[in-house]
Amino acid sequence: MTLSKKVAFAPINGTDMYFEIQGTGKPLLFLHAGVGDMRMWDQQFDVFAHTHQVIRCDLRGFGQTLLKPSSFTHYEDVAALLHTLQVAPAVIIGASFGAAVALDVALAYPTLVTALILADPAVGGYTFTSSAMLTFFDQEEAALNQGDIHTATEINLKMWVDGWNRLPAQVNPSVREQVRIMQDNIFAQIQPEGSIENKLVPPAYERLATITQPTAVIIGAHDVPEFQNLASTIAQTIPHAQLMTITDAAHLPNMEQAAIFNQHLANFLI
Repeated sequence: MTLSKKVAFAPINGTDMYFEIQGTGKPLLFLHAGVGDMRMWDQQFDVFAHTHQVIRCDLRGFGQTLLKPSSFTHYEDVAALLHTLQVAPAVIIGASFGAAVALDVALAYPTLVTALILADPAVGGYTFTSSAMLTFFDQEEAALNQGDIHTATEINLKMWVDGWNRLPAQVNPSVREQVRIMQDNIFAQIQPEGSIENKLVPPAYERLATITQPTAVIIGAHDVPEFQNLASTIAQTIPHAQLMTITDAAHLPNMEQAAIFNQHLANFLI
């Protein structure tokens, strides 16, 4: 059955946020990782539209939502989108950076969020310290400073798609190509002077124990060890949170192992 889908831009806090909405039922909002845009949810969006009202968007500076020369906060953008579309409260499913935004929304606007599903989550206020992460940041920055977007993208693919202890040949080439396209688009975004992202204060990492929404944390077994440790910490600190591991996947398990990820998500939503 083909479902009607709305594709549009919503005027949100001084920018035009690109979104798609489809289906009926309890709302699910998908927030993408920092190496992608809303297209990373292709294998979830149409599936769950048959049982829920699904919403996905490009956060500011990603996909088709442009940065503007003004200060902003991602969590306030998301809250405004939920209000504009009149879909609150919603379950928020966030991947990596999108999971960090989801946590911020749950803390700043708890009545807008009924539950959280956090895939390989980052979290505001956490500082990475492992040699793997610091080396990645240094290599990416060096490539970007040289204007070498191709190398910067490949560094991201090796880190987030290939993951820990895997070679590119061991990864689904279509997933790698999808992420390459999205990451290239991110690096091509214009960074206007005066565009400043403000952070949640106090940060989410210091407030995880105060989250009351039902929460599931999903981690790919081939993700970077520090991300695996962070996922465990988040699951142990949020009251009654569940922790699930998906084998044969790195930082983006919803793309690599969509059927297994979708089953975890469906089980949690029952």
